[in-house]
Amino acid sequence: FVTLLNGDQAQDAIRTLHQTSVRGRDITVQLQPTDSLLCVTNLPYTVTASQFQELVRSYGNIERCFLVYSDLTGHSKGYGFVEYMKKDSASRARSELLGKPLGDRALMVQWADVNQLTSADHLHSKCLCVDRLPLDFEDSEELAHIFSESYKPVFCQ
Repeated sequence: FVTLLNGDQAQDAIRTLHQTSVRGRDITVQLQPTDSLLCVTNLPYTVTASQFQELVRSYGNIERCFLVYSDLTGHSKGYGFVEYMKKDSASRARSELLGKPLGDRALMVQWADVNQLTSADHLHSKCLCVDRLPLDFEDSEELAHIFSESYKPVFCQ
């Protein structure tokens, strides 16, 4: 796994390195899949990022959590995403938050696909899954070097 600084770098790395050759083997580079990402909608526009995090924190350890803001106004668009470390935490959060009143609204919660966050109009993931490396490939420094030709990875495993 390779973690870059942001989603734009991740998308560029996919365009540059997907289906290229490493030690004679074609590799695949894609966003890291997740099965514990939720989209929480119908939030009051006045909810802050810290209030949103407080709302979702009690269901389990969080990998990432963020609200979506308008580029034009800078105000919340009334929805956010939360990714839990474990799917059972996400399942519990989904069941307990779905329909929960918050202000004068009832929350909506649905499972989200990380691929929904990859177009130019959406937020991006920054973690990539590199597949089909040679079976004896264990050198994370070499992997970091391969990606460094475009961007210096924050983390490689």
